[in-house]
Amino acid sequence: TRYSLANEKRPSPTETIGYRVRCSKTHSGWAWDVKRLRFFGKNGKATFPLRPIESGNAGKGYEAAGAILEGKAGMWGGRSDCKGQFWIGGEFPIGTEISRYELEEV
Repeated sequence: TRYSLANEKRPSPTETIGYRVRCSKTHSGWAWDVKRLRFFGKNGKATFPLRPIESGNAGKGYEAAGAILEGKAGMWGGRSDCKGQFWIGGEFPIGTEISRYELEEV
């Protein structure tokens, strides 16, 4: 499985920057199950997004929030977007710099 980290500035009522972890191919080809995704800033500490973002999910209880947000227990039952790509991430305050991430698959 190949992963890549991308960032993009997204216009919204409060300016944010989005970071996503993308996967172009999964074992099943139709799902990507992620137990936990953590982003880390330059100081080495975990940083949590304001909002999770995702390509799609398996339904209620399998949203990206379960794998990303602080204090949430669960997992992301990932599904691809309309282009067949899988991605999970978050929107962070402008100025947030992510230096690395840790991802745990199910």
